[in-house]
Amino acid sequence: MAGAPPQRTGPFPRRTLCKADVDKWARRLARMPARDRSRLRGVSESRAQQLVAGATVARVAMTTLDISVLDVSPWALREGVILQHLESVMHQDQPLNLDSLQPTQVLEPDIAPPTNVTALSK
Repeated sequence: MAGAPPQRTGPFPRRTLCKADVDKWARRLARMPARDRSRLRGVSESRAQQLVAGATVARVAMTTLDISVLDVSPWALREGVILQHLESVMHQDQPLNLDSLQPTQVLEPDIAPPTNVTALSK
């Protein structure tokens, strides 16, 4: 929905997503069959199945949080968490101790494992 900028703009161009565009595209995508969505530039066949759900989540989140424009990151969630942690560490006199990221308690499952499973394979 935000679209990828041309490569000639460099490796880290700023991309934004406007709520008005999300509103328009969410409705339009919902009316399109997955096959037609997969023909849109940058949408793979497997992503075409998920695109309406993603647009809906973006639309509801932006509406709920009253966001009219947001920046789109080229990074995935895992990289975003790492980058946010690194930024917070770099802007402190006393860096965060990585022990603070460890669970304080290990929870055991409340139910016994199934007895009819004899082996697990990869």
